[in-house]
Amino acid sequence: MGATRVPADGEELKSTARLLCPMHAVTSVAGWDTPYVRRTCMVLDNNSPGHTLGATIGSADAITTSTRETVAKTRALYESLSTLDHPATELVLTRRCGDVAKLTYTLRCSGDRVAEAVLEEFDGGLRAALESTLGGALRDTSWWQATTSVRAGGLGLRESTAVSLPAFLASRITARPLAVDMAQHAADAGLLSVALFIQEYDERTRAAYERLRTHLPDGVHEELRLLVEDGVSAAAERWNRLKEGRSAADGRLTTSPGRRPGTGLVLDAGEEDPEHPTQVRGRTGPGLQAELTALVDKCIIEGLAQELQAAEQFPDERRLREIADPACNHEWLWALSPHHGPTLQDEEYVEAVRLRLGAGGPEEPVPCRLCGGVLDGAGSHAMCCATGEATRGHNAVRKQLHGLARSADSAAEEEPLGLIPSHPTLRPADVFTSAAHPGRLSALDVGVTSPEATGAGDDCTESMRLRKLSDYGPHLAALEGQNIVYHPMVWSAFGRPHAATTKVLRALARQAARRRSFVRPQLLQRRAEAAISVEIWRRGAKMVFACWPRQADADHHPEEAA
Repeated sequence: MGATRVPADGEELKSTARLLCPMHAVTSVAGWDTPYVRRTCMVLDNNSPGHTLGATIGSADAITTSTRETVAKTRALYESLSTLDHPATELVLTRRCGDVAKLTYTLRCSGDRVAEAVLEEFDGGLRAALESTLGGALRDTSWWQATTSVRAGGLGLRESTAVSLPAFLASRITARPLAVDMAQHAADAGLLSVALFIQEYDERTRAAYERLRTHLPDGVHEELRLLVEDGVSAAAERWNRLKEGRSAADGRLTTSPGRRPGTGLVLDAGEEDPEHPTQVRGRTGPGLQAELTALVDKCIIEGLAQELQAAEQFPDERRLREIADPACNHEWLWALSPHHGPTLQDEEYVEAVRLRLGAGGPEEPVPCRLCGGVLDGAGSHAMCCATGEATRGHNAVRKQLHGLARSADSAAEEEPLGLIPSHPTLRPADVFTSAAHPGRLSALDVGVTSPEATGAGDDCTESMRLRKLSDYGPHLAALEGQNIVYHPMVWSAFGRPHAATTKVLRALARQAARRRSFVRPQLLQRRAEAAISVEIWRRGAKMVFACWPRQADADHHPEEAA
């Protein structure tokens, strides 16, 4: 039974009452509307829709109608965001304020009952908002990529059609122990049958599980089953800990100042943006939905890879593999304020995001402005052609690396001459420092390479590293004789660092932190990697701009064409 206080509006009765239960169980509670209830409340039809704690309670039609209203409000939000005229802010706010988060609560409560057509309408509006921010249409494959997590190479713009069942199933499993306890209290008051409640609850959960299972490839069914089984066990253990006044995360008694029974029932402060690379660890809230969504992500990425292979779009397949590498830094997507480090100009940001999604360049192939070759719609040609912008991008990366080195070694130099006595004009070091290798000097040679470059092989960063070592091979002995280590520092054009590059960055950050004891080395390394990622993606965007045909370039930079 549900009751709601309402304004009198001239009516003698100020409350409403209605029966909420499965239709086939209505007869089992006949007579609930006693004369006293009818004297004190307006009795509504059985199962008439209502709102409780922000959720619509009622039929599938009522839930769908409420969801459609949210979709309409979200479209109005997209229109407002488009007036900001700042692409980076628009994208961040679209994902944080206008993506599937607008529906998450509804989906967790009733994701199995919202009409598919309404969810598709929401997803279409989200895609249109992204295309508006990025200044043009995206291919289906680019949009599919955008709907996956940032770490997987996407933008974290989840589709509601993909999230509805994982959200609902995770909510049902996580809440079941609490719901059963509440049902027992209601049964003790003579309001319901616990056995009937559990039967109805579990049947609906099981139906959602089977629907999700049919939507996923056969190859992940076992993984799904194990995730659900683990979620069931974790939910029971978690609820027991909460009832005992222990932390849900580690089981310790919550007796320290400011702690209370139930700590961990919601997310810690600062976890509001789970897509941000620095905010995805240490969560204390329930994580089953994240695990189920990650499984869906995995299926989308595998399906996207198969689609690209079937279409023989091998450059796109390699790009996706580069961006999804765990070593990639994605913080440039959040680089909004110059007070926190380098940022991209509006047009650079738009092109960089499009390049990330395989949509950097014209929609149809056109002649390259620089070489007359074919400028493709994914930007692959531009990443190998515009050598002027490539060099400027290389120099910007060198500057950021030098800044990190100087934090630990004030004598660090950029491009010093005379390191090789027999060839004094050679400059094997973009950055020359004593902070990278204990007890030795280091000649750090920066390189940025495309997976589409000639001789890139299966790993373009390793190929460039070996090529640099080969080029300076005749001079390595001369450097060793001066206690100098020659070390290539290589990144792919999509921001993936070679493992040896990451190792040197870690060493530089550690040395800098020891000189500045109040700074954690992990923070210094992350800041340096973030700044370098901004410069690498700026480089990519400008290389695409440089290759556009002259008329298109004039449209983009009319002041330069004048």
